[in-house]
Amino acid sequence: FLRERNGRSVPQLLVSFVHLEMKKSRSQRCFAAVHRSILVYTLHTGELIATLKNAHTRAITCVLFNRMLSYLCSASCDGSIHVWDESYALLHTFCGHAAAVVSLRPYPHGPLIISASHDETIRVWNLLNGQEVDRLPTGHPVHGLASHANVEMFASISPACLDIWKMNYIYYLLTPIDIDIGHVYHSQHPEVPMRLVLHCADSTVRLLSPESGDILTTALLPLGTSVVASAYEAKQERLYVLTGDGVVERFDIAKESPATKIAPWPVDELSDITSLCLYEFVMDKESLLEASDKDRWFAVAMDAGHFGHVGSAEKTLFVAGNSQGKLLFVEQGRKNIRVSFSVRAHSSAVHHIVCSPKLDRLVSGSREDRNICIWRVFPFCEESLALLRRVTLVQPPSHLALCQQSLCVAWNHEATADFSLTMLDIMTKERFSHSPDVDHADSILNITSLDSLGLFATASVGGDVRIWTLENELVRSIHLNA
Repeated sequence: FLRERNGRSVPQLLVSFVHLEMKKSRSQRCFAAVHRSILVYTLHTGELIATLKNAHTRAITCVLFNRMLSYLCSASCDGSIHVWDESYALLHTFCGHAAAVVSLRPYPHGPLIISASHDETIRVWNLLNGQEVDRLPTGHPVHGLASHANVEMFASISPACLDIWKMNYIYYLLTPIDIDIGHVYHSQHPEVPMRLVLHCADSTVRLLSPESGDILTTALLPLGTSVVASAYEAKQERLYVLTGDGVVERFDIAKESPATKIAPWPVDELSDITSLCLYEFVMDKESLLEASDKDRWFAVAMDAGHFGHVGSAEKTLFVAGNSQGKLLFVEQGRKNIRVSFSVRAHSSAVHHIVCSPKLDRLVSGSREDRNICIWRVFPFCEESLALLRRVTLVQPPSHLALCQQSLCVAWNHEATADFSLTMLDIMTKERFSHSPDVDHADSILNITSLDSLGLFATASVGGDVRIWTLENELVRSIHLNA
């Protein structure tokens, strides 16, 4: 084919593998493996458009083009797999197989590929972060693979048998993000669709739809700026980002991406901010009447007219912690931003603030002392906080999370290899512990929760995800190679 199109013969080149780009276009490409190099041709004209000379140190055995990312993957008889970007620059090298890689196939979902080798394993690789995701021992050398997009099975071929593999998923890809993510949380306003907020390593904060996986908007900070915390005001479509230098930047996200940057919080009155939390109090008429019968504060607030003529209540409070150990309630007017109330909470910087508007509770903590404070919130009062109790822990808290009326506290003590967590009922004061046998083996990275199921989830550096009940009982432990 190539000799006819180019009009010249290349008898000294022995093509060992040919792969076609699955694309119905005149620009469709053909990838030909010739010993240690890859030749790229335009299929329509037969023109040689690129040469990856000495792409591997030993002979190339197979080639695969990933349509999702436009990445070219090549494998060699030395067991290595190379990943090339659109400009044919080397992105990743996968070194895991102990013998020749004989087949590369696309994974049915996500930016993943499957490889088979004579080392009697099938492996799954992530093209975004360059990591091995899964490893399947076969018990015999594999000579080939067969898979199809959106089919939850694939086949492996060996001299003795044909094996059919069914894929079991513990997670599905929501959307690919081409950069490391430091923190993820979701919005909680009951009247606005839920959004995911992602703190990314490229100094951006991205807003994501959990239903479709679409990135709705991106807040851009100067490259190199660290993101400490953020607050998403869903009703007003505003995003507040706390940076590493203690400044709170504001973004209008009502328009198209990227988000529009507006004036930050004034540095003179709001300096050295170390944590940020959004307290969104929303209660309908029926719930207000029920609450006023049980709690005198609600009855007094209703009589004072705080809830308006319709009988419903809504108030948004910004709570910030600073390096002096204070909690600040920030009030945003049309023309100015001021601290309406402040109270000393800790002897050192406040690093953690979590809240539950349904329970009128707020919890604060510091990474520099062993105390956490549980507060009652009065959204419509000038003095918005009242300390209910102070709890002393074994170690300073690394992470806090709330689920219903249970508080999950995690700590990482490297010196004693203590990576554990405890649960506190913030209403009844009951504390729940678990056996050290089910502790994480390395540092806990984050905690999240799901109110509807009454579960916490923790993730650690080693790729372990553990799911816990509100009574601190381990439900499931999952190890991810991703």
